[in-house]
Amino acid sequence: MTVSLAALLFWLLRNKGIRRAFIQAPHHPYPFQVTDILLVLFIFSIPLLIQDTFLPKQPDVAWPQRNLSLLVTIAGQIIISIVIIILAFRRYRPGFSNFGITFTHLGQTLVRTFIYSVVVFGLTFLTLALTVWICQLFGYDEEQKHTFLTLLEQKPPFLTMFLLIISPILFAPIMEELLFRGLLQNFFIGVLTRRHNICLITHSDNNANSISPSSNIRWQGIAMSAAIFALIHPWQHWPALFVLGLALGYIYERHKNLLLSIFMHSLFNILSLAVTLIQIAQNGT
Repeated sequence: MTVSLAALLFWLLRNKGIRRAFIQAPHHPYPFQVTDILLVLFIFSIPLLIQDTFLPKQPDVAWPQRNLSLLVTIAGQIIISIVIIILAFRRYRPGFSNFGITFTHLGQTLVRTFIYSVVVFGLTFLTLALTVWICQLFGYDEEQKHTFLTLLEQKPPFLTMFLLIISPILFAPIMEELLFRGLLQNFFIGVLTRRHNICLITHSDNNANSISPSSNIRWQGIAMSAAIFALIHPWQHWPALFVLGLALGYIYERHKNLLLSIFMHSLFNILSLAVTLIQIAQNGT
């Protein structure tokens, strides 16, 4: 955490606070429309509706029924990811790479994933620790956990454990980064830029109408997306996940590389799962 705080201070000094954070960010369009958001939200609600209507909600549900619920969740994550990619392909055509899905320079992406993770995860876990400490200070001693982590602590059968691990490692990071960074963040920045009419018209090989919003507009869009990202998780995690969302949003906007934020999100979930599994192993001995 000391390394994370030192790196944050260096970044703030280098970027004069946050004003110069996007000075080297690539120019790209922000073409998503309200109809795109409504379509994705409608599809997002379908798995939730199926679970609320047809799947039991009691805490002592049998594992096969839980497996069915997990499969519905994973299916929803896959479908939403596909829909967002299709929307992005249509909106960004012919410059789909501007959306941030490109496998060129994959080695550089992996190196950046490691470097950024060291800094960002330290700040995120520090924020979570402070939040838990403040809650305890005010008499709230219960530490909230994600539902998946709680289920893992119940030592489920192999198939359930596999689903509980594969979803947060693979499917959830892809879906959530496509949704919160790829779709919502781009949408918010585009709307704010057009609304305030403070953009620069640039020209590139892929899109002659690419726009470069101000730094303030970009940060507002990042913060809005990060807030929604945090709010879908347990309330005790809101501050930490808002910090994580801000970092992932900045990294995506700075490099326009969605794979980078997906890899970081997946690695963050892997660490959370690893801590839970280690605790389970220690309690079992």
